[in-house]
Amino acid sequence: MSVRELVREFAEAAKHRREMVLLSKMQDARERGDWDEYFRLLPGMPMTPEWLKTMKRLYGADTIRAMRIDTSPADERYGHGWLDSPGPGPVFEWHSEALSRLGSPG
Repeated sequence: MSVRELVREFAEAAKHRREMVLLSKMQDARERGDWDEYFRLLPGMPMTPEWLKTMKRLYGADTIRAMRIDTSPADERYGHGWLDSPGPGPVFEWHSEALSRLGSPG
């Protein structure tokens, strides 16, 4: 195995560990009912294009923007305008005080 391959393998393992630590912190916050902490941590969690599309359908584009979630995986898959593309409105209205404290997107 080359040094480059070893470095790549190490970097991938470290990334996976960071994601697991973040997920654990998010679960702890949810169990405590600390939605401020949960929503603060959520944007750091990598999301698949499919999950981002589901979030758009469930909560709407404005919620994704307000949460400052990285949409680049979906941008690459669906194109840069996917978040603003027409479609049915959100299934759920988002009435979280924690989310409203995040401020408006942009």
